[in-house]
Amino acid sequence: SSGINAEYGISGVDILTAVGIIHQSVETSLFTRGVISERTLDHNTVLCYTLVSLCYKSSIFYNVVLAVSRTVMILKPFHQIRINVVIAVCVGYGVIWIGLAGYDIHQSYVVYKDFSYNVYYLYPVLGMELL
Repeated sequence: SSGINAEYGISGVDILTAVGIIHQSVETSLFTRGVISERTLDHNTVLCYTLVSLCYKSSIFYNVVLAVSRTVMILKPFHQIRINVVIAVCVGYGVIWIGLAGYDIHQSYVVYKDFSYNVYYLYPVLGMELL
């Protein structure tokens, strides 16, 4: 039962990743044809990049958690995995990355005054300002 719920969570973030990538491709095409303005492109690129980055990282983490839990169940079939702890760890992981995304956007928009698609196309590393 918990494996099925984990797979729905993984599928959900993978679908959001795909939606973000498709949206980014469409908006770039619309910008090159003059349908949308550069300001709209700036905001949409930041939004899509952040969505894709968060979902991609979450998908990897959820897959690792699922693999570890299945390995534990194989090695120790009578061991109960505490679902509440797993949920807390997954939520905590997401909250940390959402906080970093907010900090990254704050650094780009408020501190450096460069809230543009060029920043997110050239430096696609969420949290790079912390390094």
